[in-house]
Amino acid sequence: MILPQSTPCSSELLEIEVLSGPQVVRDLNLIFNLAELWAYAYRSSPVVAQREDALYRPDNSGERLRRIRAELGHGSAVLLYATRGADLLGFFWGLSVADLQASEPLKGSDVAAFIRHDAARVAYLSMLGIHPDVKSRGLGKRLTRGLCAAFAERGFVAAIARTINELALEKVYRPLGFEVYDRFRDARARDAERFIFGSRLPLL
Repeated sequence: MILPQSTPCSSELLEIEVLSGPQVVRDLNLIFNLAELWAYAYRSSPVVAQREDALYRPDNSGERLRRIRAELGHGSAVLLYATRGADLLGFFWGLSVADLQASEPLKGSDVAAFIRHDAARVAYLSMLGIHPDVKSRGLGKRLTRGLCAAFAERGFVAAIARTINELALEKVYRPLGFEVYDRFRDARARDAERFIFGSRLPLL
């Protein structure tokens, strides 16, 4: 897979694949491509705290790879990724809140107060990345629906997420029925406003 230079996003050209986390971490080429697109997409973010985060610098690929393995290494983890031919256009991965709390305690503590079910049956929607050339063409919603459906098929009863990108919240998540549970200024992200939001599964 490669990152496209300029690509139309016609739905009939897209192929979306679903993999379990352990399948992903065995595919070094896929992990590398996820890390590269993750950085490229977030360096193009309209949110300064995302765009200037040191994690997304070209020289910080090692830390991105570590974080991908830390989350996707869990048995509960699921990845959806979209390609057109050899081009990687987008991805979305998640894992159970129980596994999130084990691997990323700070993220887990942000959402813990809003969990109304067994944390092993609540999906944390962790990282959505869309190539800048195909943003605003519905791929984010399609990946979100697909990831939530994959978790629902696995017996998950709810999904929860966090973001400092209010545009993504309004364009992708709210139209799919996600409800905002809380908002606060996050000192870990340059005091950007962070939103905690979620939905029952399956999505309506």
